[in-house]
Amino acid sequence: FLFLGANDMGDGASVFVASVKSYCLARKAASPGLKIVLATVLPQTTTGFNAFRDAVNPLIRADPSFYDAIADFAADPTMGCDSCAANTTYFSDGEHPTAAGHAILGPIAKAAIQSVGIL
Repeated sequence: FLFLGANDMGDGASVFVASVKSYCLARKAASPGLKIVLATVLPQTTTGFNAFRDAVNPLIRADPSFYDAIADFAADPTMGCDSCAANTTYFSDGEHPTAAGHAILGPIAKAAIQSVGIL
């Protein structure tokens, strides 16, 4: 299960997604039968981050050739909207989900994992 984040946003959306794709394909080649569930990027209150995220997520959704299922956290209306990260009920610091946030993300992740025959 791969989570994407802000650490490499300086590379730009296209390079970032290409790097993740390359990594996933290399892992799948090294481990036949490996299933990858990729999560979309959640919002942050970090200045400029959501523009990057809003460019990355469509690129991820558009090319399922390097993952087996997607946990589309960004599609959730409580967790995924640009302003959602400012809600301290669900994001402790504008970046990291709280227990309440994880309670929303957990079923999304579980459904994606189950869709590839695991769990």
